Amino acid sequence: MRHLARKDLFYIEFTKKFIPDTIEEFYKPYVKNMPTQLESPRTLVESTLQGVTIPSYQYEGVEQGFVDTLNKNEIKTNWRSTLNAQGLTEKNLTLTFKLINGYVNYWILLDTFFFHYDFKNPNAFIGDISLRMLDNQDNVMFSRVYRDCILTGISDFELSYSENIQTFETFSITLQYSKVESTFANPGNPNTFNSNPSNFTGKISDIKIPSEQPSQEQESEPEPDPLLLDDLTGSTGAFSLRKLKSSYTGNAVQVRRASDDTTQDIGFVNNQLDTASLNTFCSGTDGFVTIWYNQSDTNNNAIQTTSNNQPKIYDSTTGVELENGKPAINFIKTSSTYLEVIDNTFGNIEDAISNFTVFKINTGTTNFPMLFTKSYSAPGSISVSSNGPGQSNTGQINLWIDSQYITSSAGPDIRGSQKLLNNINTLGTNGIKVYLDSVLTIQETSTKDLLGSGTEKFTIGRNDQGDSYYMDGTIQEIILFSSDQTTNKTTIENNINTNYTIY
Repeated sequence: MRHLARKDLFYIEFTKKFIPDTIEEFYKPYVKNMPTQLESPRTLVESTLQGVTIPSYQYEGVEQGFVDTLNKNEIKTNWRSTLNAQGLTEKNLTLTFKLINGYVNYWILLDTFFFHYDFKNPNAFIGDISLRMLDNQDNVMFSRVYRDCILTGISDFELSYSENIQTFETFSITLQYSKVESTFANPGNPNTFNSNPSNFTGKISDIKIPSEQPSQEQESEPEPDPLLLDDLTGSTGAFSLRKLKSSYTGNAVQVRRASDDTTQDIGFVNNQLDTASLNTFCSGTDGFVTIWYNQSDTNNNAIQTTSNNQPKIYDSTTGVELENGKPAINFIKTSSTYLEVIDNTFGNIEDAISNFTVFKINTGTTNFPMLFTKSYSAPGSISVSSNGPGQSNTGQINLWIDSQYITSSAGPDIRGSQKLLNNINTLGTNGIKVYLDSVLTIQETSTKDLLGSGTEKFTIGRNDQGDSYYMDGTIQEIILFSSDQTTNKTTIENNINTNYTIY
């Protein structure tokens, strides 16, 4: 679903824990038959929100007096309360919803209320609730997250035969929360929350209220734009900090924070990395990627269990690692950081015949930055070029930037800026083609063997044989295909460039 901005410029977002899967599945057929083209019962409920009542903060001062012995009178002074600010409110939240055709949103929430009070339900909380405030340009300017919520009540509504049509009244639910956390946008750049206190990135489009009585003349909402991999087949690897496939229900990354080594999955908001949750989780400490989830194949995620070798995604001082305004994973050569797929049968050349990578090499790098590899050398290896980007071996795939190519002696210096590198392997006289920012850079025209396997693990950010060749910079996206994507090359490049604004 594409969220659309309300005229009152705010919206509520529930976690997936709020409406359980059983209730989602029960009401989903009804929701899909509605003219609003909403994705699920949860998004339907979110879209019917009419108002939020936030409790006030009040305290009574502590009065203390003493006697002025000189003037023989008593002086009283008021002091602030010793309570923490979080304790100066009742921690109640009231959400008001508009009843829609069939009152379906009420029945969904009523069933949800019963579910959370069923003794068979082991979950103590319904999950966090996020309140997003927008400006008149649909930029998220303020984000408030209510933690550890419980559902405490649902109001009634009246049915009457005095009207021969449905009247669309409102009803409300009440919740209690344990604490609230707030983040604000950078006034100088409202599209991006700065690193202190937050790094929430992105625009929220409008939320449409379902029409109570849609007329035949009413135009339906256009279908959401498909994600990159929705209409493409053959993807074996999709490692990205944005959502690439509508059917993918998992997270983007798992992150470890340095303060206590706790890990947390970070998902997507509006198909981009949920930087608000990342900022909340890692605020004041460094955050490192322990798992980069494969959106094409959940069995082949890129993992790093050794803390010292985990690439960085959050800095305690500057916040979320960004490249050209988008979240990035920072591979630090001096720390030998990398991620790898445990199953060594994954990542052979037949899994990566075509591949697309968004990266940036740090200025000053001089020695073979490795984007990803499945074995650096092998018998019968065939290099694309001795001084250019990319290398494909018989039965194996490696993508790197030669140290000579990033200096003026062999080609353009590509260090210090975001780049898109494509490596497309084809049979016959086309051989191997390497594109840099959509421009053909190197071509090997001899026939290539695109079969075979290697014993090394598919590794991101390092030569998987463990020598000194490591990535020195950031990677934001790696997409692998098991088939020749020449005919889809322009479509894929345009989609990537639109998201990252690379060239």
